[in-house]
Amino acid sequence: MLAPLRRAQRDTAARSVAEVTERTGTGAAVPPELAGLILHCLTNGLVNEHLADPENVTADVIRQAFTAVLTALLPPAANS
Repeated sequence: MLAPLRRAQRDTAARSVAEVTERTGTGAAVPPELAGLILHCLTNGLVNEHLADPENVTADVIRQAFTAVLTALLPPAANS
């Protein structure tokens, strides 16, 4: 029951990466499917860390983490 839901979440993230790279005419640092997995895992991990330690894993820290990962995954043209 959980696997199809998680797969759909990863697929949605992968499609988003593919759409951004297609729209900007650039390529991601990794295939969209891998980028989707990375973003899905990052989301899950950050949610758990925020729940465990909301004072240190704040919205700003989460934003910084996503910015760092997206900057690494997507070329500069896709980040603008």
